[in-house]
Amino acid sequence: MTRETQEQNSDRHNREMAQFRETQEQNSDRHNREMAQFRETQEQNSDRHNREMAQFRGTQEQNSDRHNREMAQFRETQEQNSDRHNREVENIRRLAELNQEQLNLLTGGLLELRTLVADYLQGRSQI
Repeated sequence: MTRETQEQNSDRHNREMAQFRETQEQNSDRHNREMAQFRETQEQNSDRHNREMAQFRGTQEQNSDRHNREMAQFRETQEQNSDRHNREVENIRRLAELNQEQLNLLTGGLLELRTLVADYLQGRSQI
């Protein structure tokens, strides 16, 4: 190889290396821009996620509070209904006892009346 060929090769190598460095620098700049854009998008997504989760937690807490109030109201109503039912059952039991007592008195009165009628009829038949 001649000196001239070596110089041409060296020049060509230097140009290729300069072009490689320039391409490498462009790729590095593009990568840095893309990563900056990615980080910005990632940060925006993270902020949006945090806002949505805060909103979700707030809504969830409101729903939980409403559920607890409704369940307390339901339990109170259920307890009132149960108490009223127990009072009604007790009243029905008392009425049943009273009815039974009145039936017993009526039956006793009928038996006594039957005896009186029988005595009367027997007394009339002896006259």
